[in-house]
Amino acid sequence: MTILIDDAGTGDLLWGVVIGAYQPETETFIYDIIDVSFFKIGAFQEKKHFEEAAKISGLPYIMEAYRITEESMKAAFKAAKPGKKEWELEAVARKKMLDMGAEGTTYPAWVCSGPTTTLSLCRSTDRAIQRDELVQFTFGAKYMGYCGNMCRPFAIGKAPRDARKLMAAALEAVHYALGAIRPGKRAYEVFQGYYDILARHGYEKFTLYGPAHGTGHAEVEGLWLASEADFAIVPNMLFNIDIWLSDGTYGMRYEDGVLVTQDGVRELTSWRREVIEL
Repeated sequence: MTILIDDAGTGDLLWGVVIGAYQPETETFIYDIIDVSFFKIGAFQEKKHFEEAAKISGLPYIMEAYRITEESMKAAFKAAKPGKKEWELEAVARKKMLDMGAEGTTYPAWVCSGPTTTLSLCRSTDRAIQRDELVQFTFGAKYMGYCGNMCRPFAIGKAPRDARKLMAAALEAVHYALGAIRPGKRAYEVFQGYYDILARHGYEKFTLYGPAHGTGHAEVEGLWLASEADFAIVPNMLFNIDIWLSDGTYGMRYEDGVLVTQDGVRELTSWRREVIEL
């Protein structure tokens, strides 16, 4: 993949510097502004403007990591059918990632089904997936050092009733986070709204952490949106909205990447963000 990067404004710092990145293969153009404050005494000497430029110029690679991840998810769903073993479906996703240029996975990807869905971290086994049971896909492609990540629960046929209730609550939390994560919001404020949703469903004890965590060169990196986190969300922060719920019988995770923009978020994965029944 070719990335062309240029700047405008370094000769006249009245409003800051625009950094643009263009990917010819997909005709994608991305730009953002390095605020003039990064060129003031102190920040400039610490080369903070270079850090901001690196964030912006790395965006095409980040977006490609998530695009590859989403396509691998689609490939695995296409191959899913009763009798397929967990590791066979993981292999479909891994092959798609490598065919699209990924250097590997962001973590040991997995497929789990039935009783093992209660495990927050798992591995694919020889177990054959069945109709009318919960199945979890957890995939992430690494591209040019950046991590993509995407998770989807589903059923072939009908999802069990209690699993479907978990999925509906988790999806409400995902959509809440998509609207709540924006510049100026404090991390604990976003967490509190997430907790309130779970409490309304009676699921506040069914989760392990807040609604999103930082990501980048590692799948979990940097900041968490947690009850005691008092940092302000700012543009160019990269998060995975990560909703994990388990009632002890079923467990499931929806996860999508988002990039904080000047007025909200840019969704990096979004395919089939729904209760999926094939």
